[in-house]
Amino acid sequence: MEYSRNYLIHYYEIDSKRKLSLSTLIHYLEDLAMLNSTDQGLTLDYYDETHRGWMLFKWDINIYQYPMFNETIKISTHPSAFKNFLANREYSVFNKDGKLLAEAKSVWLFADTKTRRPLRVPEEMYSKFDVGKESEAVFYKLDELSLVSEGSHTLKVTVRHSDTDTNKHVNNVRYIDWAMESLPESFREDHIVKRVQVNYKKELNPGDEAEVVSLIHEDENELYTLHTIYNTGKDICNLKLQWKKNL
Repeated sequence: MEYSRNYLIHYYEIDSKRKLSLSTLIHYLEDLAMLNSTDQGLTLDYYDETHRGWMLFKWDINIYQYPMFNETIKISTHPSAFKNFLANREYSVFNKDGKLLAEAKSVWLFADTKTRRPLRVPEEMYSKFDVGKESEAVFYKLDELSLVSEGSHTLKVTVRHSDTDTNKHVNNVRYIDWAMESLPESFREDHIVKRVQVNYKKELNPGDEAEVVSLIHEDENELYTLHTIYNTGKDICNLKLQWKKNL
């Protein structure tokens, strides 16, 4: 069951080259998932009252072209499969002429928001989103990303309250922001992300301290950066960002 919405790109959502920022694009995707759920009667109040909720587990986002300031884009999404306590959700992003700008696959974890333990996806989710039991056969896990133990660039952060979301942990986009911020400014000015892969492993909460360890890999065929975010020596999140020249 496809769910769509148009988004106008505001001035405060663009980067120095007037393109939609990567962070905002991913916030749009997250927003649309919650709107899709709300449209089916599964509101924020529902999740609060039942002490259940969806937590992002993995991203794989491909960006073919970034829209610009004052453009209106259309984003569509649908859950494509459920399996045990996990779900696949997919997205497509189009410009006003119907050109495909980006597409994404994701894996979400259904969990008890008090105990943080996984819960089997309930029957009502299957019926609300028109996902059949046969979808388990096509469920995808997405790639497992490598751990970066030593990197050429690092960034230390302390989690602020403003970094958190309704699940009371660091919002998934902040990990991507930190990974990018760990890289030299000149690199970020000259390049733009064309693919985002993220594995979320553990939660971070306000007051926690973390360190981003990053590595730049470049050869004649590919440019990508690898990142691991650590807290008290434990890996919290692994990321791989593929880049191209920012024209």
